[in-house]
Amino acid sequence: MVKAISVLAVVLLMLFGGTVHANPRQTLTDSVELSITTMRPLNPQPGKTLRMSGRLRNTSSDTIASIQVRLLLSTTPMATRSEIATVTAGAADRDGPPTLAVSEPIALLLPRTNADWSLELPLDDLPLIFPGVYVAGLEVIGTGTDGVTQRLGLTRTFLPWFPQGSVTPVSLAWLWPVTSRPDRGLAGLQLSEQTAAEMAAGGRLDRIINNAGDSRITWVFDPCVLQTAEDMVDGYSVATGPASSQSTAGAGAPAAEQWLAAARRSASKQQSVATPYAFPDATALQRAGMDKTVTQSTATAAAEVAASTRASVSGVLAWPAAGITTLPPSPASSPAPASLGRSSGRSSTSRSASTSRRPTSSRSGPSSRTATSSKTTGRGTATTRPGSTSALRSPTAPRRSRRALPRRP
Repeated sequence: MVKAISVLAVVLLMLFGGTVHANPRQTLTDSVELSITTMRPLNPQPGKTLRMSGRLRNTSSDTIASIQVRLLLSTTPMATRSEIATVTAGAADRDGPPTLAVSEPIALLLPRTNADWSLELPLDDLPLIFPGVYVAGLEVIGTGTDGVTQRLGLTRTFLPWFPQGSVTPVSLAWLWPVTSRPDRGLAGLQLSEQTAAEMAAGGRLDRIINNAGDSRITWVFDPCVLQTAEDMVDGYSVATGPASSQSTAGAGAPAAEQWLAAARRSASKQQSVATPYAFPDATALQRAGMDKTVTQSTATAAAEVAASTRASVSGVLAWPAAGITTLPPSPASSPAPASLGRSSGRSSTSRSASTSRRPTSSRSGPSSRTATSSKTTGRGTATTRPGSTSALRSPTAPRRSRRALPRRP
């Protein structure tokens, strides 16, 4: 019986041409590195052509012949976001069968040498049945010195497939903050020429306004910045010493006027929201027992921005300083979080009734900043000189009179 089987095997080999090649997808030697440099289109749609290209590198010491790159495609899209990490970690259970997308063969690839590859295929020829994100595998197949065709390398990427009308787009807002470190006292005295420099041509605030271009964005205006510009237009003084009488005339009125005009033009074209006045660190202020300051800085912020920009403002938007609302928990105490979110001109704050109010020290933790010595702006926390905290005032507090400007109701 055994002899009969052996004879039959020899006959089969003779009939079908001698050597039986291994399935090229069963051997993975990783002797060729494959990289993807181009994948188009970014938004695949029916009727378009998928084009991919990259580079191959033979990392082995053998010459490889008849190298090709072919596209594998999962039969169904991924069901969960967590599958992305699984696939990138090397899981092979989402690898699909080969498609008709195959690169032109490379005759020979010498050891330690590179070669470019490319492939293209109409997207209509791919088995994209359901909308979603498919796993696209790119495998390298070639013939080694032993004459066996095998898989020599593999990499994976993702192919999104969302034909028009297949899904409901998610609305996103691109927030464009216009904030700066408060640099003005209650009486309108500028503490330095920092704001003027930022509003001058090429300055930070000038770039923020002018670099937006025609992008669809949502402006996030700090009313303190806008009111400072308005006051500077009428002429202003800059402190030169600790006493209020020690000052000199500021030189940034023309720059402030041009900047304010540009800000108004920009606000008229896009949606706008406001930050609380001077963009305070609400968490630090609440821990210091200054809840009313947070409320005051928020209550009329939207109205102040609307008056300064002469445009409609949809509400007030705030976010925690450095993204932190609470201190790291400790055995001795566990401070309750304070939250300040978006509202239609009103503050939305909360504090646990069981947590006693106490002043905080800057040494307590990353989010515990002394409310009377530091303020958070769009660029982070800025520590100010003694006496400069008067810049963090309610928008309803008296301020220096200025030239009458037409305001919207």
